Amino acid sequence: MNYITDKAKNIQSVWKQLALLGSWLGAIAGSFLLPLPDWDSSEQLTSNTRFILFIATVIAGYILLLTYKVKNKNIWLYVSVITFILFIGSFYLYNIKRETHTLPYYGTSKVIGSITLDDFKVKIKSCNFEKNDKDLLKCVQGDATYLWTKESIYSNRNELILYLTLSYSLLSIFMISFINAIILNTSKNEST
Repeated sequence: MNYITDKAKNIQSVWKQLALLGSWLGAIAGSFLLPLPDWDSSEQLTSNTRFILFIATVIAGYILLLTYKVKNKNIWLYVSVITFILFIGSFYLYNIKRETHTLPYYGTSKVIGSITLDDFKVKIKSCNFEKNDKDLLKCVQGDATYLWTKESIYSNRNELILYLTLSYSLLSIFMISFINAIILNTSKNEST
């Protein structure tokens, strides 16, 4: 009988490790849920994406290490609830900022600025169609630096990166803490 319970504990331990590792990988894979806006160049888009995923991976790795130290299921349950609520808030905040800081341009989203250039009025007169921001972006062939200051464009882009990084990080913390709460709850139920 002792042999069977030892084998069951070994199998349970292996499954716990696999579930935690799977949730860590799932958090990284889940990061593809949030769309990235089109940055100034494809190299910068790749660099920003890798940076955001790196930060989320590192944070998830630290949380994964904490799962070996903290064995209280209530703590993990509280962490998962709090991070889930924060994730929902940061997800909506990112989408709100994405709506205000980007404009559609031929199937992509271009980051725009919030401070117009001095010669903005001249550019408006040179375009022969509607004078909204979307049409003006088409008039300058998608180059937002003709309409808004570079500083305001970079500020908006960095704000989007910040909110997106926060969303990915909270998602990874939620997934790992939730899986750990479930594992600790089932293992305590089985041991009683």
